[in-house]
Amino acid sequence: MRPGLFRFLYTSTLLFMAFFMLSAEAFQAKKYKVKLELFCDGPLQAAAAQQWGAKLNERDAGFHGVEIRGSSSGEELDVVETGGSLWTARGMLTKNDTVLMPGGKTFRLTETRQMYPYVEEIIEMLVAKKEVEKVTAGNPGGRAALERLPFGLKAGTYEAMYAELEKPVGFSTKDMRRGVFLSRMTGELKHKVEVDRQLAAEIAADREDVITEELQEVSRGTALAYVLRYVGLSLVPAEADAKLVYRFVPAEKVPKEIFPVGHELQEPERDAFPEILEIFNANVDGASLATLLTAVSGRLEVPILYDYNAMARQGIETAKVTVKYKPQQVSYYRLLDETLSQGKLMKEVRVDEAGNVFLWVTTVRK
Repeated sequence: MRPGLFRFLYTSTLLFMAFFMLSAEAFQAKKYKVKLELFCDGPLQAAAAQQWGAKLNERDAGFHGVEIRGSSSGEELDVVETGGSLWTARGMLTKNDTVLMPGGKTFRLTETRQMYPYVEEIIEMLVAKKEVEKVTAGNPGGRAALERLPFGLKAGTYEAMYAELEKPVGFSTKDMRRGVFLSRMTGELKHKVEVDRQLAAEIAADREDVITEELQEVSRGTALAYVLRYVGLSLVPAEADAKLVYRFVPAEKVPKEIFPVGHELQEPERDAFPEILEIFNANVDGASLATLLTAVSGRLEVPILYDYNAMARQGIETAKVTVKYKPQQVSYYRLLDETLSQGKLMKEVRVDEAGNVFLWVTTVRK
């Protein structure tokens, strides 16, 4: 499963258009000239459009121009090249006064400075993809060479790795000691695992460090990357003597490329994970965020994995965050956005190597 862009389709009537132009100083230092188009979730929200327009018109927002309008038939989230080194990013101004961007990322009014860097990352990915297509067009040899790029593996080795790591963990992990999990997984993998002996001994000796999530149905690759991340290690596949090797590498020694905790969805959330868009009657009055997330995980029947490292650096504990949400009908998607933000957290919908959906909870401030 490889990363891709989300595309969402929204249908309504074009009612009005608001347009804001930025001064040259706002974007002259940026790598790409990007025009930002925001369509509303329904009719134009005049007051919200004015606030967002003013904020995005500030010098450091970085966009070449900003257009805010009511939605029309065929609107979709996207980032496209419009010629002459100009790009257009299309997002949606929601009724909850947030902006939903391609890739499923939402921004609040206080986060406008983060929007251009986010769009720039998407553009970089698109540019890289375009270059790959140039190299491989009508050139089977070029394609074979590119297939050796991930982790420096040859095509056959990469395929063997993926076939092994897309399999589910296959045993219950909740409340299992981290050292026991790693030992068991190491024994079940066909290929060699390399890890510093002292580190392995320290992990094995820690009887208090347990995995609190159930990873039984999660793919081996995502589960290993997740469990290792907690103790400051990364999963780095490599090739040694023409054989596949899995290395558990400390944070200070990791190369640029490591095995990730899941991947971005390749298809719209409404197709891959329609349950998260279901509307229900919500009433959250002073529950802990941990309790709410456990309940949502059970209802949606998907694992929720946590970026504990980032949360620890910012002193965030879900058990100590109290959240509220007034009684109303809402989707799980929106409820999670609104309650996680109260704890300075955000969600990402990801998939493991087998294409199974899970939720990744990380901090808003990176």
